[in-house]
Amino acid sequence: MRCIIRKIYKSVKGRNIMLNLDMFSLDVVESNSNLKFISEERLVQQELSNIDSRLTSDLFKDISSAALFQANQTKGEYFLKSAFSTFLPHCMVNHMRSKLIPLGWSKRDYRGEMAYTISPDKKSAFYICTGTKDVGYEYGIPSNSGQRGSEFDKQFELCLDDKTKVYVFLFYCDEAKNELRMELSIPSVFKKGRIKSWDKRIFLPSISLNSINDNFINRLPKPIKAENIEIKRKI
Repeated sequence: MRCIIRKIYKSVKGRNIMLNLDMFSLDVVESNSNLKFISEERLVQQELSNIDSRLTSDLFKDISSAALFQANQTKGEYFLKSAFSTFLPHCMVNHMRSKLIPLGWSKRDYRGEMAYTISPDKKSAFYICTGTKDVGYEYGIPSNSGQRGSEFDKQFELCLDDKTKVYVFLFYCDEAKNELRMELSIPSVFKKGRIKSWDKRIFLPSISLNSINDNFINRLPKPIKAENIEIKRKI
């Protein structure tokens, strides 16, 4: 576990970089001075409406809640410990598409599990991946948690039409804080299979991990009660 003591912003050869000084290592991360953080509820809704007027923060909460509920089934005694974290991104894709495709969105899949969900006007595409612990924090530097290889960079930039803007739906399960944090963000810089910088980060409301099961049990249809039927034997 890394403990960051301080962050220093410095200009080196005309570029703004951020130095994270901690007791174990020194990271040099190129920062984007034009990066936009959007967290105010009204502005978040405005950004979502610009993509599709039917998108809301509650929709993403429903998608994530449904995915968590489904992935939680892999936390049984006989599953591998990695089953939940491996299965959750697939559940996210499944439930996002189940919500958006009926609204006219479409899906497009490529090798290496590059799965996009594309808006009806083809101007926007969502890509889902597990993020690092900085997801949802304005002064953090989130990235995709799994290194996807050099092909990740190329496919991200070449798979879709030039007019299509890719939004990455990043999520992070913070079990220590019992919450799942989410953001919908536009990447700008890729390096060795990881996203290193962003143009825009739209923060979505987090959801409590403790409330997932109870909320979903309450929303499930109630079982139909069987009526007592008297059966008479024919004589």
